[in-house]
Amino acid sequence: MPRKPFAEVLFGENSLHQESRADATEDKRQYNREFMRRWRSNPIHQAREREKRRQWYYNRQKQRTLGQTDSGGVTQGAAAFCAFCWRPAVCKIARLRMCDGAPRGYVEVRIPYCGEC
Repeated sequence: MPRKPFAEVLFGENSLHQESRADATEDKRQYNREFMRRWRSNPIHQAREREKRRQWYYNRQKQRTLGQTDSGGVTQGAAAFCAFCWRPAVCKIARLRMCDGAPRGYVEVRIPYCGEC
């Protein structure tokens, strides 16, 4: 007794439609990937992203500083809390921070870490 191929049984007549949809999805993903590569390689966009990250970093540091001051305006021990979740810190880890003066644009900084987040 002859059998139908497995793919025909599994997908039926819609297999051609599904294949064309999968091809279209892959083409769209490829286009999006190439578009973002071109966008990121544009020096104007790179400068805009760099400035946005700098501003975000500055606002974050300012917010933390204001949140960690006591009534006298003296900053409390900043290394006592995790930089991500504010739990008590148990160690310090190395991260990269953007810096114009650095040879590759980044400098290594050590930040407190709780070991859980």
